[in-house]
Amino acid sequence: PRKASIALKMVLTGDLNPNYFLHPTLLLYLTALFGKLLHLVGFFTELDSVAMNLSGRLVSATFGSLALPLVFLIGRSLFSSRVGLIASAGFAFAPLHVTCSRYFKEDALLTFFVLLTVWLCVRAVKRDRPRDLLLAGFVAGLASSSKYSGMLSCVAIGLTPWLKSRSILPDQRFFLWGIASAIFVPVGFIIASPYIVLNYEKFYNHFTAEQGHMLTGHHKVVISGASQYWMYHFSRSIGAGATWPVAALAVLGFGIMLRSAGVTGLYLLALFCAFYFPAEAVNAKPPPQPERYILPCLPFLYIGAAVAVDSFRQMGASIIAATLTLIIIVFPLYRSVGLASELTTDTRVLMRDWVTQNIPKGSKILVDAQAYSAFLPPDLFTIQPMWSIPQRQEMSKENLKAQGINYILLTSPSYDRYFLTQSADQLIRARFEDIFQNWVLVKEIKSSFGCYGFSNPNLRLYKVED
Repeated sequence: PRKASIALKMVLTGDLNPNYFLHPTLLLYLTALFGKLLHLVGFFTELDSVAMNLSGRLVSATFGSLALPLVFLIGRSLFSSRVGLIASAGFAFAPLHVTCSRYFKEDALLTFFVLLTVWLCVRAVKRDRPRDLLLAGFVAGLASSSKYSGMLSCVAIGLTPWLKSRSILPDQRFFLWGIASAIFVPVGFIIASPYIVLNYEKFYNHFTAEQGHMLTGHHKVVISGASQYWMYHFSRSIGAGATWPVAALAVLGFGIMLRSAGVTGLYLLALFCAFYFPAEAVNAKPPPQPERYILPCLPFLYIGAAVAVDSFRQMGASIIAATLTLIIIVFPLYRSVGLASELTTDTRVLMRDWVTQNIPKGSKILVDAQAYSAFLPPDLFTIQPMWSIPQRQEMSKENLKAQGINYILLTSPSYDRYFLTQSADQLIRARFEDIFQNWVLVKEIKSSFGCYGFSNPNLRLYKVED
């Protein structure tokens, strides 16, 4: 809602200063542009926050779709058309990619510009045109203006001299042009986010606040990389975002690349690691949807899986290769279709309807993390939102009864985070455990495919009275 209101204000007033820099501003400008154009052609009869929200989602859908041919081009340039086709087909149905490509968030836009940067670097090597790295630097700036982590796309440029030389020593021409490309990174960044310079004080305040959030975690729940052996996203995000068969094939594919493709394999593995390990390093990883932080890793994961499949074909095992190709496509497709099928019957809608029909009117209901829970009708019930840490610490039956609260509605994006790490507030964890074990569960609603992204949280309604 906040980003939609910013984009709407830009269109209505012409003032391009977003006064918002928790994220860079390219997504906001593209949303305003999409909204304006769609209004001009009659797609929107009026410009309002709903239209801007849809425009932002259309930006993600557009650039998420445009990422697919880039995966193909990178796979074809580095290996073969077959590898590119298998990788792009699998990535098209990856649950994480599909989910991020419908959200008004920065991740699909970021991934597009990361892939465009990589393709420009690979194309420069193939055409022996090192000056193309200047354009790659500019695009890396646009990636940075999509999301601050987009600066990591510079790794693709920095490693290009070795991709060209295929030896320990870098290609001298590409090395020099790569250094020159560093000039164009801030150019692309500032063009797409000009008020980061023009409104530097606000940018500094927001950027440091976001940096602090990454260090202190969601609601001070810290999940460090070391505490999870740097495997948090591999165990929790990759399997759900790409499916485990694809992950297993990707590991095999990276091994094959390192053995047979040499520098090319190292290049792709380095790109995967460039986005994977920073996502592990930040402490803000609890729900909802920390998976989207590793979306830029998935294209390289799928290329690795496609290399593994193609290696079976090259060994003459065509039936195995065909079967594995189907697995790369069908497993993600099945999960993506399943997740999509439950969007119209989101658990928040089902819980709202159930409470409306079955809970006495006028009841006072405490709703934890209301943004991730059912939006209960305030004209039928007295709704008291709970969001802060002190509120959760005082979540005892005696305190709630003293406030006249009849029911408490809990949502998994909130309570799950307190069971992921010992660094979480143990008092709050104990409060949730007490509720789960000793209070009367009135209704629980969960989806068949589970909570994913910001959709279909597991909702539990408890009665406060004995």
